[in-house]
Amino acid sequence: MRIVHLLVTFLLFLQFTSCSTTNSGLRLPASVKTTSTELSCKEVSTNFIQVDSANTELANISGLKYLTQKFSEIKHIDKSNLVAILLRYRLVTQNNGKRVVDIPLSKLKAIHPINRGASLEKTKARAASLAQYTSKEGIPDVITTDIQEATIKSRMLMRAVKTDDGNYIVFDGNGRLFALREFAEQEKLANIPISIELYDIEYSKIKHLIEIRRKHLYETGEDVTDAKKILYKSHISDTELSDMIEELSSQRKKYSALNRFMAKSEDAKAMKSLANELDVKVRQLQNVKLWREFGYGPAYKQGITEEQIDLMVNKKVPLGMNLEQFKQMKAELLQALNAEKVENGNFIVDGTSTTFYSNNPTKSLGKAFTVKGMLKSDIDFKVFSPAMAQRMREANYKWNSHEEYFKSRWMESEFAALKEFNQKWSKILGRKVTVIGVDKEIVETDQYGDFIVNLSGQ
Repeated sequence: MRIVHLLVTFLLFLQFTSCSTTNSGLRLPASVKTTSTELSCKEVSTNFIQVDSANTELANISGLKYLTQKFSEIKHIDKSNLVAILLRYRLVTQNNGKRVVDIPLSKLKAIHPINRGASLEKTKARAASLAQYTSKEGIPDVITTDIQEATIKSRMLMRAVKTDDGNYIVFDGNGRLFALREFAEQEKLANIPISIELYDIEYSKIKHLIEIRRKHLYETGEDVTDAKKILYKSHISDTELSDMIEELSSQRKKYSALNRFMAKSEDAKAMKSLANELDVKVRQLQNVKLWREFGYGPAYKQGITEEQIDLMVNKKVPLGMNLEQFKQMKAELLQALNAEKVENGNFIVDGTSTTFYSNNPTKSLGKAFTVKGMLKSDIDFKVFSPAMAQRMREANYKWNSHEEYFKSRWMESEFAALKEFNQKWSKILGRKVTVIGVDKEIVETDQYGDFIVNLSGQ
């Protein structure tokens, strides 16, 4: 347990930009003896970690008593537990107050499933207790604090935060929530008001943690949107997904090995191309695992909204722009290409703006679209046109065998209108916009939705 304490201590101190006792308004642990009003974080952390009573010390820091009571429940420290601890810490220490409110049951959302034997039995017992109470007292207008105390009592009220879509995530009291649901289903009372303790906190501060914390709930199918079903490949089990990755990786090695024994360069190139395609498929499946593991959490942390993810998944609008900008970009790129006499084939918007996680196997796993910071992700367009490719070859532009595309700077050199397009939209969007060329023509155009444009304008 000492390892748990030290890890949590480290997490907690990461939250403070300064350990000043003057500015922070926080009381230092009793083990830190000082006569100075200003201590370095290093000094505070060193003194704090040296003591054997980290659990007691944490309990003495204002606002953290409840958090430390949860330590005894954590038997194995893992990623899920760390997220839960950090989430609870922020809720307890960064809220702007709390109050008791009555919320319709249908708007109360669980943060994790109830699927263990003892928990399920307790849930049924609580639901039965509610049913017994109402059979004697009648159905109340509100399941108040007093009624909960008499039927499904726990140490405190269910505690929740309001989401940005008007629902409420119950972060403490999930067992009672499921008991209320079971009771309400029997009595057809889906919207009966429930008294809860509502924490006032800026939801954006905890949204990504809430999303990761709800991972196991999504596995049950609850609150899984159509977009999530697509991203999570919900028709495939975790075991099947792992088996597919293993099988495709094995096949990729075979194609790569065969490549070395091919006498003809055309055959070797074909084997290498197959191996590369399998690499992409493996990365796509690995990205499914990331969606399942972290949900929308990493995207939320970048400031990307659920609506933007839905538009991306349904191939309506890529990340990094709005609908009107995307429509205008497509129209202007079509106009630029047609002005350069590139009038057959297609172009698509490509890259992480259309997938969030990169499907490029040469990039590190988890590389994702970035909205914030200096290194914002590019917006990439890819032109598929044999006629364009022929013109590029005649101008003596040749790609390396491992690239198989005409680079953006080559396209700009040959097509002045593309350079103007890239410069204009890079400035508008505040991120680099590029157009590359490929010696192919897309056949199955339906899979791209609004992310594809026919160069003939049809």
